[in-house]
Amino acid sequence: MNQVLFYFLVYVQFIHPNSERIIGKWDLISSGTIESIKNSDGYLLSDLKTQTLANEMFQVALDSVFYEFKKDTLIYQDVAVPEGQMPVKTITRKAIWTLHGDTLMVKELERNYFRTYVVNTIGKDSLSLYPIIDNKANFKGGYTFIRVSINK
Repeated sequence: MNQVLFYFLVYVQFIHPNSERIIGKWDLISSGTIESIKNSDGYLLSDLKTQTLANEMFQVALDSVFYEFKKDTLIYQDVAVPEGQMPVKTITRKAIWTLHGDTLMVKELERNYFRTYVVNTIGKDSLSLYPIIDNKANFKGGYTFIRVSINK
């Protein structure tokens, strides 16, 4: 029994601090995904209407996307283009989250959507995440956030 308690305390010591540090509200300030799209042939060779729609979506994302981590829930603002038409709109979503080592797992509550991220940094004022796609971290598609509040 003492060995189980020891392993539990070691687990809490190494995992729990990061879970506490991520709690709060974070605003998106940069997206590697946006930069990758802007530099892609598909974007560069697309017509003006498509580029305009993409640019509007990128700007709305940078102006309004946030992640607000609470004890076990995540409330976040996402961007949507209804049926490919302007105007781009924002949608507030709710999920449950867990942090295991440097892996953040997010499961939405309103739809069947699950994703994972590598947590690159959790600083006092900055958070950077890289999406995991096909069991590999996408280091070109990372997201950088700044902390705007701490929720307890």
